[in-house]
Amino acid sequence: MSSIFTKHKITKSRKSRKSRKLPKSGKSPKSGKSRESSRIYKSSSELSYELSSNIDKFLYPFWYNKIPFPEVPTSHLYQLYHDTAWNEHLELAFKMYGKKSSLPKGSILFHGANVIDPVKNTTPIEPYFFFGLDAFISIWYVSEQAFLDYKKDRMDYKKDRTITMGDDYYNNYNGYLNIYQTLEAIPYKYFRRIELSYHPDNNKECENMACMHPQLGYHFIEFQNFMPTELSIEFTIPTKNITKMLELIGVYKVDVLKLYENTYKNFDEFKALDAVMFETNLAK
Repeated sequence: MSSIFTKHKITKSRKSRKSRKLPKSGKSPKSGKSRESSRIYKSSSELSYELSSNIDKFLYPFWYNKIPFPEVPTSHLYQLYHDTAWNEHLELAFKMYGKKSSLPKGSILFHGANVIDPVKNTTPIEPYFFFGLDAFISIWYVSEQAFLDYKKDRMDYKKDRTITMGDDYYNNYNGYLNIYQTLEAIPYKYFRRIELSYHPDNNKECENMACMHPQLGYHFIEFQNFMPTELSIEFTIPTKNITKMLELIGVYKVDVLKLYENTYKNFDEFKALDAVMFETNLAK
């Protein structure tokens, strides 16, 4: 499955959408010395958009400005090498979240989707919804959805030549960063590792209670070790009564073409926030 956020059963019109292949790359880029990881990045106000301070402070991954992005080859960012690439980050995550048992009321959760307010407007296949504690994993998940939809559209195109396919597919793709705020404290179980055996998909108890675990944010395609990835924290909430736990406070359009153009850049080279159109809140 596309494991970062919930799959959705959605009927979409695809007539105006066009195709574009993923960019080709020669050698997989290596993240050399973290040129920018030690500096303080611009705040949201300096990036020409306005967000309330309670959202702004949750945009970046938990390790941001605390631990540098790993100085390892791109392939070492994946699960096989997590003990060397992400071990320090995982220990920090455990200190921040593993020793707690409840997500406080008023916490911010992010969800990338191809619809506005998926909690209200979609039916998940899984018995829970996936959220990110930061915006990055949610933004990049939109690219995963776009690529999966591209593959589906390619199949439809082979059957129905009236469907338009061309270079503007990602430019015309509707992707959204949905931002929710918790209306109550939510108890959770914390899983310490990245491995799939610790994922909510393999733990039945997550069907009845919220779960939190470290998760890699993939660029367009899951489990491809030539693609960059970043470590985030994922939070799952069972679908029953979820609408009573959350309030939608923001929806922003994601420029999927911009993500596509920066697919092979790592966290130090490209900030996924730059692909979000924060100027207009579609929830208002």
